[in-house]
Amino acid sequence: MKIIFALIGLLFSFSTLAISIEEAQTLYNQRGENINNARQAAEIFSQLASSEREVFLRAELLTLFAQAIYYYGDQLPEAQKEEKLAIFERGYSAAESAANLLALSPGVPGKIEYKTALARAYYFFCSNLGKWGEVKGVLNSLGKWPTLKEHLNYILNLDETVLDYGANRILGRAYMKIPYESNKKGLELLRTAYEKTLVKVGDVTLSRNSTTIIFFLESLRKENEKKTFCSVYSSFSSLSENESLWSEYNAERLPETKNDIQEFLENEFLAEYFNDNC
Repeated sequence: MKIIFALIGLLFSFSTLAISIEEAQTLYNQRGENINNARQAAEIFSQLASSEREVFLRAELLTLFAQAIYYYGDQLPEAQKEEKLAIFERGYSAAESAANLLALSPGVPGKIEYKTALARAYYFFCSNLGKWGEVKGVLNSLGKWPTLKEHLNYILNLDETVLDYGANRILGRAYMKIPYESNKKGLELLRTAYEKTLVKVGDVTLSRNSTTIIFFLESLRKENEKKTFCSVYSSFSSLSENESLWSEYNAERLPETKNDIQEFLENEFLAEYFNDNC
C-alpha cells in the first residue's frame, strides 16, 4: 500500500495516470472477492508500465504487475496447469525486467535508494518462479533451483525484511522440499521469518504472516520439534476460530489469511501430529 501512495504522489500532476494506478490498487484490494480483480489489476499495471519512461516508476509498476498476477495464478484450480505455468512465467519475467531496470549488476542496486525496491522485484521474481516450480514438479524444475537460490540471497543482502522476511520464507520452504538440501537450514530460515514477524492478536502471539505459519508448522512436524509445533499450532488454531480478529491480524493480507486458514483447517497431517503429540 505504501508503494501505491508513493507512486500517486510522484504522479500527482498526471491525474489520468494516478487515477489508473488507484483503480488498479482498488481492484487488487478486492482480490479476495473475485480472483479476476487481481488479473484486471495486473493488466492495468502492465499497460502503465509499457508506456512509462521514468525508470524507477516503470520498475515499480512491473513489480506490482508481478505481485497481482502471482495472486491470480496461485488461486487458479490445480487442473489448469498450463495456464498457471504461463501466468507464473509472465510474473517472473516482469519482475526480472523490473530488477534489471533497478540493478547496476546482479544483486547490486543502481542507486542506494533502490535497495528495497530491488529486493521487492527479486522477491516477486522468486515467488513466481517458486510457484512455477511447484506446478511443474520439484524434479522437473530442479534446473531453476540455482537461479532461485541466487536471487533469494540477493534479497537477504539487500533488505531481508521485505514481504515479512519473504526470502527467508521461500528459501526455507525450498530447503525443506528439494532433495539433498538441508532440512535443518530450512527450518532455521523459517524460524527467523516467524520470530521476526511476531504480533499479538487477541490472546495469542504469532507471526503476522499466515503463510509463514503454515510453512513453519510443516517444517516443525517434519523435524519433530514437538514443543514449538504444539505452541504455534495452538495459537494459529485459536486465531482460526475467531474470524472477528482476522482483519486486525493483518488487514493487507486478509485474502491470503483466509486461504491459509482454510488450508490449515483441511490439513489432516498437521491435525494428526497435534493430536498425537500435544
